[in-house]
Amino acid sequence: MAFDRFPSELMLRVVEHSRNDVKVLRRLALASPVFRSQSLRHLFDRVTLSSAYSHHRWIQFVENSPDIAIPHLKILIIESGRYEFATDSSGQLWGDITPHTPQRILDLQPPEISLPNPPINNITTLIWSPLQSPNPHNLTTIAHIVSSLESARNLHVIKARFTSVQQFQWFLSHSGPITFLELHRVALDDEGTGQVQVDDGVDYDLTHLKELRVNSEISIDWVVHHILSTPTALTALSIESPSFLSLHAFRMLLEVVAPSLRSLVIATATISLTDLLRISITGLSEPRSLPQLQDLTIVVPFFDARLDAEVEHSWCTLFVDQFPQASALSCITLMLDVGNVTRLEQLINAPEDKWDKFLRLLLGKIPTSFPHVAQINIHLILDERHTDQEIQGLESMILKSSSSESVQLRVQWETIMDPGRYGHHLPHAMSPMVALALRSRRELPQFE
Repeated sequence: MAFDRFPSELMLRVVEHSRNDVKVLRRLALASPVFRSQSLRHLFDRVTLSSAYSHHRWIQFVENSPDIAIPHLKILIIESGRYEFATDSSGQLWGDITPHTPQRILDLQPPEISLPNPPINNITTLIWSPLQSPNPHNLTTIAHIVSSLESARNLHVIKARFTSVQQFQWFLSHSGPITFLELHRVALDDEGTGQVQVDDGVDYDLTHLKELRVNSEISIDWVVHHILSTPTALTALSIESPSFLSLHAFRMLLEVVAPSLRSLVIATATISLTDLLRISITGLSEPRSLPQLQDLTIVVPFFDARLDAEVEHSWCTLFVDQFPQASALSCITLMLDVGNVTRLEQLINAPEDKWDKFLRLLLGKIPTSFPHVAQINIHLILDERHTDQEIQGLESMILKSSSSESVQLRVQWETIMDPGRYGHHLPHAMSPMVALALRSRRELPQFE
């Protein structure tokens, strides 16, 4: 049978059916160009370029890019001796890489770098992380590569440090129309000095941005004031611990995203309890509501023994009590990163009954504050596997705290497994809640 006349729908079914069988996918990829692109999507889920690789490796990637439909491009600035290029379950796509490379791709200036012609149009996600040195000394090179990724719509910037907002704006100006942006532990040198450098002449376009994920060890007020200072089309916003916002910036952020926001993830470390006590969030200028909001997730990092359970409980109840009006809100999720069952049992069985009071108070407030909420999810994240009997015991203790007849209380749990390198940033690499727990922790486990 001629493969070029193979029905496309049937071809996709064959490839999808064999997505976990590496040997079959390889045979299909070799059998015909018709199968090649779809097969390689499952064989290779990402490409990594690092400062350990020579220029000819980049050339090889560029020359083969039309035939290799790899959705994720990851650029890591790492030291020589730590290697990964493009891998599948059996090893490296390009073979072994020697530790002595004459020219390193990320150390070259833009005129020396070959760019594909036409631009690469099969990469949708770019992950960039300067692991060893947070200062992007080769930012020009990175921006040059970004500009060649015509179809890139998802941009992850991880553990990078920029000299100013102006420099970050300049970096964004080299990307295409982004629909997803993650700023994970991104810092500014001039943050906190009172002399933030902004260039209103830099032309970058975030009008297509649908989802923003921010996680920083310092204040992220600059993101609100200088990057999202005008109304956007954001439908999903995730402000993850330990992202710190002043209350003024948080109120401004809610105003900017109010017309379109449908999903909000907020961590208890973001807005301090003191700030919430000082001024009500409902004091927003118009609009005073989030009319499109459907899902609200609150991250409570109970795994950290340094956190005071009573403060966390007070934060959650106060946050719900003073949250802006959200008439379309139908589901609230409490993501409790408890670490292990012992830690959760200590909270539940504490002599002061803090846990019981917390749930009863919270479940009593939600139907009043959000009359359309029909379901509350309590999602437990555990660091180790436990028996069904242990989990069922916890579930029973949690469920008996529910006294509402109009709201369904649902308890779920997941175990954090080794996610692999940067799995908690890539979509579909693991469950959304496990990925959120990993990103939200103050001290992330090292999987590099």
